[in-house]
Amino acid sequence: MLTSNTKKVVALLYDIYHQREPSDTALCVFSDSSTQMLLSRLEKAKLICLRTGEDANLVSSYELCCPLFDITLRDLLVATGEGLCPVFDNKEGIYDEYGAAACRLGVLNEVMCEMLEKIRITDL
Repeated sequence: MLTSNTKKVVALLYDIYHQREPSDTALCVFSDSSTQMLLSRLEKAKLICLRTGEDANLVSSYELCCPLFDITLRDLLVATGEGLCPVFDNKEGIYDEYGAAACRLGVLNEVMCEMLEKIRITDL
């Protein structure tokens, strides 16, 4: 269900939490460019921040902006644009974009957003 980038982000958040550099495993192989892109997205979403005076090229230079157990799957999907495509901010846009199917899609979106909000990163 989760994309490879979403899985990488989960691993990155755990690495940041434990203050270690990412390890290459069969599940998550980090290249410099993909790691930097994901770190940038997480930072823009205010899930992580660079510690003062630290090297932006090192995962261990970042810290979480909130406790790991407070970060949800919804937070990751919004930050990375990966996986499912729920509408979190402009829910009224569903009705403008999808016409006759909008009522059903709106309900589905509401349920999906609510369920994603309840999935904690520490549960994955």
